[in-house]
Amino acid sequence: MKRTIKIIIISCISFIGYSATAQQDAMYTQYMFNTLAINPAYAGSRNVGSATALFRNQWTGIEGAPKTGTVTFDAPILNKRFGVGIQFLTDKLGVTQTNGGVLSAAYRIRMDEGTLAFGIQGSVSQYRADYTSVDLNSGNNYDPAFATNVNKILFNFGTGVYYNSDKFFVGLSVQNLMKNRLTNAESANVDVN
Repeated sequence: MKRTIKIIIISCISFIGYSATAQQDAMYTQYMFNTLAINPAYAGSRNVGSATALFRNQWTGIEGAPKTGTVTFDAPILNKRFGVGIQFLTDKLGVTQTNGGVLSAAYRIRMDEGTLAFGIQGSVSQYRADYTSVDLNSGNNYDPAFATNVNKILFNFGTGVYYNSDKFFVGLSVQNLMKNRLTNAESANVDVN
């Protein structure tokens, strides 16, 4: 058990020191039923093939309210030493929409009292923003930041660690390690992580 705790602490410390920036990620509720969407190291951790589907419609009836849907599948492979997973997602918020997919892989180490997994994920998504549809109400009705729409293909990756036993589970993940730059006008840049 002491060895397990040491490995978990060392894994967590390895993530300290990285700077964090704000981003717009899909907002999940009931994430405990779809942990693959949060942590790639979770892939295959149930020891059987597992599929989930979630849909969130926040602030029903309000125009531009967030709507998020996700479908995932993960399973253990190669004598349960590895796990693989796939996720499809759609996220709409106001004039922006993201559709994409994520592939996850995890290496699983069986320990005395549980399993420690290290995971990595790669994603590709289409990010669209319909800025020209925004009603500016600013008198001259022109703002260079809203003069053009954005339609970009974005690539990213993430990593995670996950430990589970019969008594407890704990995980740590970092998503969106790449900074994607979107340019929607010559004088206005939008960073999306």
